[in-house]
Amino acid sequence: MPIARVLCGLACALSLMPGCSEKSDGETDGSETTGTATTATQPTEDATTTGSAATTASESETGASVGRCECGEGDPCAAPLCETVVYVDSDEPEEDEGELAANLRCALEALRDRKVGTLRWSYQTGDGQIDEHGHYQMFGDGTALYTHGGVIDLCEWVVDRVTLVTMQSPAVFSECLAMPAPGDQFSCLQLAPGPDEESCIEGEKDCGG
Repeated sequence: MPIARVLCGLACALSLMPGCSEKSDGETDGSETTGTATTATQPTEDATTTGSAATTASESETGASVGRCECGEGDPCAAPLCETVVYVDSDEPEEDEGELAANLRCALEALRDRKVGTLRWSYQTGDGQIDEHGHYQMFGDGTALYTHGGVIDLCEWVVDRVTLVTMQSPAVFSECLAMPAPGDQFSCLQLAPGPDEESCIEGEKDCGG
């Protein structure tokens, strides 16, 4: 019989080692085994706590997205991407058709490539009967803030209307770039927003003449 087992048995008999106990077959064992098992489970509890903390952090980082009804000065979406595209629909030829063509191409390429920044346009026809303006503040993911105002027939936008829109697909603007007529390309720029929109500022019209 091993010496350690003999000593443990003698100690138990003399009540000097309360941690020892005799088995029914005369062998002794240590009750420290239970304490060891309890200690072993502690890291599992710590891991659970750590996991909860990680989940909370993740939920905080990926919580409900905030509305994007604003693009402040200094934000990437406010940076100008091209010169303002000015289109005057009249019987008289454009003063600089080359400049108009270059500005249209710049704007349509920016729309096609989902660039981040601002595109501006204005449209005039009927000797001032229609004098519209608009701009897109684009976020780079296919959405943009669309601001639209001006004079249309007998109505004037006193406060410009602002909507959060989803732009047409890149394929649409690729087709627009292939159009030979500046008027058709400008229509693409005007009609760049798709049907999906969310109102940010309702705007206000004065149709009193």
